[in-house]
Amino acid sequence: MSFWSKIKKAVKAVVRVVKAVVRFVVKIVVALVSLVIGIVGGLVLFWLEKKIRLHVCILHPAGQKEFVSVPEAESSVQRAAQIIKDKFNTKTLHYGTPYIEVIKEDAPDKALDVHCSFTGYFRSEFGEASDFYSKHTAGWNAIPVSLVYPVTVFVVRSVTHDGEAWRGCSFGVLTDYVVVTADGVKDPTTLAHEIGHSGFLLHRDDKANLMYHLANRGTSITGWQKYWFRASRHVNFW
Repeated sequence: MSFWSKIKKAVKAVVRVVKAVVRFVVKIVVALVSLVIGIVGGLVLFWLEKKIRLHVCILHPAGQKEFVSVPEAESSVQRAAQIIKDKFNTKTLHYGTPYIEVIKEDAPDKALDVHCSFTGYFRSEFGEASDFYSKHTAGWNAIPVSLVYPVTVFVVRSVTHDGEAWRGCSFGVLTDYVVVTADGVKDPTTLAHEIGHSGFLLHRDDKANLMYHLANRGTSITGWQKYWFRASRHVNFW
């Protein structure tokens, strides 16, 4: 690698980190403001339907086909939307046209194979995968402030946690995307479960609960889970 190529690579890495830090700070501020609004709104307008917006990006490795079809992804969204409506009184809206897109750009391995862990979060938000994810995450403009913060669903090749294969992953409320595998797309509860993580919800030990960490989960939730999900910056009255 030439000297100028090394300089260019270093500058690109610095720019990537700066962008990631800006996104991170904005997310913290917006999350706190939305939490206050959500808590007040949850107490006063608990009976009103709220809305969450979804955008789906189907990825593929270089020279290969995508992992799922658009109709398969659409069916997954419909199942998740029904659960979210029934359990959280929240309507799922489509974000973007088309709201399910097959990304033409070849995805890098770091974006295709996700490690669902603390280090995996930093790899996705600040590392090589962050350029790809941020480029395709819906709702982020030159000025990363918006009235709505949609959740982008990336369909990836694999998700692992402590060496175990999982069907999906979310890095929580400070990210604007979740990842699911082809098996996760076809599973009846995985997408709704990961969207739950993006709305403040943590894992629970009850197998009947939507936030149980294994795929043989139910779809029940508690009153507190409904309350905190509806307080998320991803969930709005408009």
